[in-house]
Amino acid sequence: MFLATGSTDHIIRVYFFGSGQPEKISELEFHTDKVDSIQFSNTSNRFVSGSRDGTARIWMFKRREWKSILLDMATRPSGQTLQGVEDKITKLKVTMVAWDRHDNSVITAVNNMTLKVWNSFTGQLTHVLLGHEDEV
Repeated sequence: MFLATGSTDHIIRVYFFGSGQPEKISELEFHTDKVDSIQFSNTSNRFVSGSRDGTARIWMFKRREWKSILLDMATRPSGQTLQGVEDKITKLKVTMVAWDRHDNSVITAVNNMTLKVWNSFTGQLTHVLLGHEDEV
């Protein structure tokens, strides 16, 4: 069993709980700001991390190491990335991460009052959910 922790130092630490003492097996330094959201999938050795740097990452354990897919909150459904004035007004931050019950989708809440739904295998943005009147 794995345990992952986020931190204000931007590092995700992963521990393995085997038959003996828990052991730190990885330090993942891919976010550039505080990591304050982590959620493991329901059925496999995958988790998603969310950061105040405006990104989330879907992590999977393959061949004895953690690999990730980057989810950029500035991405629009067309696959384009927001740039320019809109970025300067609001620094996008991930405020929450979750999995659907079948682990096919990852949901991220963003401080611009949106929820984004991503394919958990490809990292493709599939839906943007609107309707909140304040930060989610």
